[in-house]
Amino acid sequence: MPHSTSFSFPCLLILLINLPLFLSGTLLLCLALWLTCKPNQSLPFHLLEHLQLPLTLTCLVGGFYLIIVATVGMLAAARQKRYATALYMLLLFLLLLSESILTVLFLLHQQPAVRQIQVDLTKKLQTQFGVAEDFTYALEFVQNKFSCCGILSPSDYSSSTWTTASGLSVPLTCCKLLNSQSSDGWLAPQPENLYDCQQGGRQGTRFSKGCFPEVLIFLQSCSSKAFCVLILMVILQVLGILSSFSLCKKIDKREFYERVS
Repeated sequence: MPHSTSFSFPCLLILLINLPLFLSGTLLLCLALWLTCKPNQSLPFHLLEHLQLPLTLTCLVGGFYLIIVATVGMLAAARQKRYATALYMLLLFLLLLSESILTVLFLLHQQPAVRQIQVDLTKKLQTQFGVAEDFTYALEFVQNKFSCCGILSPSDYSSSTWTTASGLSVPLTCCKLLNSQSSDGWLAPQPENLYDCQQGGRQGTRFSKGCFPEVLIFLQSCSSKAFCVLILMVILQVLGILSSFSLCKKIDKREFYERVS
C-alpha cells in the first residue's frame, strides 16, 4: 500500500498556527526592547518601577519561548517525525501551563499590588521628585499627558522636599500650558497663568485630579488588549496540540505500513 510523506492537513494547520506564534514572539522581543530604550510613550510604565523589570523580563522570555515553540512546530510539520511532534506538543503544553499560572497569580495579587504601588509612589514623590532623574522625567510626562497632578492630588507636593527646595507649590506640568499641543511641550512648559496655578488654580489653570487613577485606566486599557491577544494565543495553542496529536497518529500509521510492507 503506497504512502505519501507530502504535507497532510494537520501539517498545513501546524504551519499556519506557528506563523502567528512566531510573529507574536518577535513582537514581544520588540516590546522588551522598546521598554528598555525608554521612549516617551513608554514612560507611564517606567513610572511604575515595580512593574518595569518583571514586564520587560516577561516580554523577553515569552518572546524567545514563542519563537522556539514556533520553530520546533515548523520543523515537526516539515520532517513529520514523531519525536519532533511530541516535543512540539510538550512545549505547547508547558506554554499553556505557564500562561495559566501567571494569569492566576495576576488575578490574586492585582489589588494588593495596586495599593502597595500607590503608597510607594506617594512616598517616592515626596522624597525623590526633582532628585531621581528617571522618576522626575516620567512623572512630568505623565502629568502633561493625562492632565493630572501628583499621585492622588496636587496636595501630594505640599510635604515634598522638592517644594521646599524650589519654592513652587506644584511643577509647571501641573499647570495648563500654552504649548500643550506640542509633543515636547512638557520638557519646556509654558503655563497659561503661572501665578494662579501656583496659588491653587482657582481660575482653572491647574490640573486637580491625581495621576495614579489615570495611569491605572491606561494600564487597564493595555491589559484588556493583552488579554484578548492571550485568548487568541490559547486557542492557537490548543489547535496546535490537537493538530500534533492527529499528526502523531498519521505518523504511527505510516510507520506501521512501512514495517509490514
